Amino acid sequence: MKVDVKLNVILLMDNMYIDTFHDVDNISQSADGKIYTISAEGHNYIFRVTDGFKVYPFYDIPEFTFSHQRKKAIDFAVDKLMEELYAT
Repeated sequence: MKVDVKLNVILLMDNMYIDTFHDVDNISQSADGKIYTISAEGHNYIFRVTDGFKVYPFYDIPEFTFSHQRKKAIDFAVDKLMEELYAT
């Protein structure tokens, strides 16, 4: 089974949320650790750590997210039904 995994990045500046990059092609960090380069949608974005930027990569697995949301919806529906049954 092939699982589609997507690389994403959360970008902070001075510990405040700035943006989220989805479907990132590549993340690299300079040898001295002071510059991040994010490649996405054919563009390269450069962020300097000295300017307060922090980059937090994470993976999104749409198939897992969907199945988790589906399970959550089913659990919610069962809980609601049980509440209605026991309320009478």
